[in-house]
Amino acid sequence: MTELHSRAYRLFALSSLTLTLAACGGGGATFSSGGNPPPPPSKEFIFGDGNNSVLAFSVNTQTGAPTQTSTIPGNQGGFGIVANPAVTFLYADDVTNGGIDAFSVSSSGVLSSISGSPFPMPSDWAPPQVDNIAIDPAGKFLYTPDAASNAIVGFTINGSTGALAPMSGSPFPAGASPQQVVISPSGNFLYASDGNDPQGGISAYTIDSSTGALTSIAGSPFPTAVGGGPDGLVVDSTGKFLFAALPFLNGVAAFTIDSSTGVLTSVAGSPFLPSLGGAFPIMYSIALSPNGKFLYAQGDMNAEIYGFTIDPSTGALTSMAGSPFGTIFSTFMNNLVVDPSGSFLYVGETGGDSFSYLTIDPTTGALRQTANVFFGFSRSLAVVKIP
Repeated sequence: MTELHSRAYRLFALSSLTLTLAACGGGGATFSSGGNPPPPPSKEFIFGDGNNSVLAFSVNTQTGAPTQTSTIPGNQGGFGIVANPAVTFLYADDVTNGGIDAFSVSSSGVLSSISGSPFPMPSDWAPPQVDNIAIDPAGKFLYTPDAASNAIVGFTINGSTGALAPMSGSPFPAGASPQQVVISPSGNFLYASDGNDPQGGISAYTIDSSTGALTSIAGSPFPTAVGGGPDGLVVDSTGKFLFAALPFLNGVAAFTIDSSTGVLTSVAGSPFLPSLGGAFPIMYSIALSPNGKFLYAQGDMNAEIYGFTIDPSTGALTSMAGSPFGTIFSTFMNNLVVDPSGSFLYVGETGGDSFSYLTIDPTTGALRQTANVFFGFSRSLAVVKIP
């Protein structure tokens, strides 16, 4: 099964689903004069793609529990959603309209559509097949892969309004069927996973700090493994390591990043393949803890999450004690995101229009499933903390 065929199957499965919203959380509480005061209002939020909508949830930072606060039209049939670093704007891909939906974000997490949204993707021979969206650390540039045209599309971001404008030189040539893009913390480099590259290539680019234009790095694309079909990408907060999910090898490739050139060098032992016990999980999405100690890979077909510890010197991965960790889903998990505190791992489920979360042991990285499922969106989610 190819990457695009697999994603097409999952999108087909979604077509018959009806969005169900379940209220999360309870009513207000009162406190006696001798009781403990309530915690301060949450400034952490989850935004996710719903059934032709974007949903907003506030997060209890002590328990991880989300409470839905609003819904707004947008994000029709896409897989990408991201906030800018200042969390003043939110962007979601809109396959139906062939563009990017843009929203302003208030200090209380309220979304408002930005004038001109959706901002169109370049026209090509097929509808854009967008898997994710990435924004540089300065909040100046937005990029998204277009698998249908083997290209990376770039936009400049108006810092005052959040409006998008086509980037000069965009779209930029990429490898075969780019699936995801990720930007280094320095903002100097962009990497794309080429899902149909025979060598499982990762395309690498330098980013022009003035214009955002992409220039291919010498040696790109960098191979992961034959037949790897790379998908999800993450870079650690130091910019030292890049990790790539290999769904059809059921493993994770690891690279070191040259801080001067952006060149990737495969870590000894890569790709890292956990013990699967006969399972074929198809690992599309991976997530890193903010402290860079733990990496998680989702099993799309068996609803388990594979945990790894990361060697801080080499980037090598070691299967975590207790891994894989079961979830309350059956199949078709699609997206993993760790919250900014590193305390909770949120999991989106494509097949059931729902999401859940697990708690993370701060010492070992082990996961513990909560009993909560929250209905209302699937596929992609962004967990943010408003400064």
